[in-house]
Amino acid sequence: MAARGTERSPLLGQRSHSPSTSIRLSDAAHALLSPEAKRQNLIIFILSILLFFTCWTNGFTSIPLLRVLEDRICHEYYDMSMSPLEPIDESLCKEEWIQSRMAFILSINSAIGALSGFLAAFPWGAAADRIGRKPVLTIAMTGMALEVIWDISVLWFHTHLPIKLIWLGGVFNIIGGGNAIVVGMLFSIATDATTDENRAVAFLRLHVAAMAGSLISPTLCALLMERVSPWVCQWIGVLLLVFGSVAIYGVPNPPKLPHSPSRDEQESDSDEDPVNQKTPSRLMKMISLPITPSLFLFFLLILLSMPVALATQTFMSQYVSKRYHIKLASTGYIQSTYGVGHIVQAFVILPLVSHLLTSTSIPAMFRAKDEKRRDVILLRGSFCFLLVGLIAVGLARDLVSFMFGLVILVLGSGYASLLKSLMSLYADAKHRSRLFSLIGMVEVLARVYSDPALAGLYSFGLHHGGGWIGAPYFGVALLIAACLALLSFIKLPQSNDAVID
Repeated sequence: MAARGTERSPLLGQRSHSPSTSIRLSDAAHALLSPEAKRQNLIIFILSILLFFTCWTNGFTSIPLLRVLEDRICHEYYDMSMSPLEPIDESLCKEEWIQSRMAFILSINSAIGALSGFLAAFPWGAAADRIGRKPVLTIAMTGMALEVIWDISVLWFHTHLPIKLIWLGGVFNIIGGGNAIVVGMLFSIATDATTDENRAVAFLRLHVAAMAGSLISPTLCALLMERVSPWVCQWIGVLLLVFGSVAIYGVPNPPKLPHSPSRDEQESDSDEDPVNQKTPSRLMKMISLPITPSLFLFFLLILLSMPVALATQTFMSQYVSKRYHIKLASTGYIQSTYGVGHIVQAFVILPLVSHLLTSTSIPAMFRAKDEKRRDVILLRGSFCFLLVGLIAVGLARDLVSFMFGLVILVLGSGYASLLKSLMSLYADAKHRSRLFSLIGMVEVLARVYSDPALAGLYSFGLHHGGGWIGAPYFGVALLIAACLALLSFIKLPQSNDAVID
C-alpha cells in the first residue's frame, strides 16, 4: 500500500515525468468528481446555509433586547405603569441612572451566561461522542431559544416580575452549552465530512457564511425596529433558532472516508483511557497540556485582549446611542459597516500585507525572515492599530470621528486569528486539539470579567461626564498596551518543530 502523506510531505512531490505521475493526477481529478466528493461539497454547502441563517440570531436579539430593557428601566425611572405596548420616547431614556443600570444588568447577565456555558461545555462535548453531534446541536439551540423566550417574558411582564430575573436567562446555557457548542458541533460535522486536503477551504466557506449572516442581520433588524417593533425582531430570533435545530437533520451524514492513522494520531490514541473512561478523566487529560513560559504569556494575551471584541459588539450599540444621541435601532447600520470592514481586513488587507512582508521585492530591512516572525510583526502591528483606534473612539466627540476610530480598529481586528496561529507553534499534532480546547476555555472565562469591567467603566464615565464617557475604551486601550509590552517577552520556537512533543 502506498505511504500516506503527512503535513511534512512535499506538496508537489519530486519533479518527475514518469507515467505514475500522470496516473496520480488522473486519480486526483477523478476524486474531485467522485460521488464522495460531491457529497462532501453538498454537506459543506448545507452547513454554510444553516450557519448563515443561525448567525442572524444575534443581530435579531441583541439590539432589540437593549431597546426593550432600556424602555423597561425608563418606566421604572419615571415611575410609570404603562402597557408594554406603550414605549417611552427613547430620547428620554438616556439619563445616567438608566444607562448605568442597563449596563450593569446586561454585564451580569452576560457573565452568568458565559460561566454557565463554560461549565456545560465539557459534559455536552462528551455527550456528543455518545449520542451524536446533531442531537446535541438541537439541544444547544433549544437552550438558546429558551434564553431569548425567558428574556421576552421577564420584560413583557415587567410590572409583575423584577427586571433582574433576566439574569436567570444565562442559566439556560447549561441546556446544550450555548453558542460555543453550536459552533463547535457545526465545525466538527464539517471536519468529519472533509479530507485533510480540502478542509481549509471548507472552513473558509463556513467562516464567510457566518460573517455574512452577522453582517446582514443588524441592518434587517434596524429596518424592522423602525417600522414595526423590537418584539418582532426577538421572536424572529427565536424562530431562527428553532429552524436551525430542525434543519440540521437535513444535513446528510458524512461519508466514511478512508483513513490510515498517522504516527501522531496513533500516539494520541495510545494515550487515551479505555473506552469506558469517565468524563472527569477526559477533562483532566484535556487540560493537562504542558505550558511553556511563552505559551503562558499567549494565554495571558487572550485574557487581556478579549474586551476588544466585546467593546465592538452589543456594548458599542448602547455607547453610540447614548453619546451621539441616535436611536438604538440605527446602531445596527454601524455594526454592519464595521463588519464589512472586518471582512475586507481579513480577506484583502491582511493577506496582502502578509505577502509583502515575505516578498523579495521589498528591502531586506523590512522583510520578515520567516512566517513565524511575520506573524509576530503582524500581531504587534494589530495591537498598535487597536491601541490607536481605541483611544480615537474614546475621544471621538461626534459620529464621524467615531467611525474614523472604527476604521483604525478594523486594521487591527486580525489579532485574534494571529494569536491562535502563533500559539499552534507550541504544540504538536498530538496536543493541538487540547491546546484549542484550552484556548476556548480561557476565552469564555475572559467574558466573565470583561462585561462587568466595561459596565463599571461606563458608569464611571457617565458619572463624571464630558470626555470621561469614553472611559471603557480608554480602559481597554490600557489592556492592549499591556499586551504590547508582554509580546516583547515571548520567545518563538527555534525550529519548525513544536515545543511540545
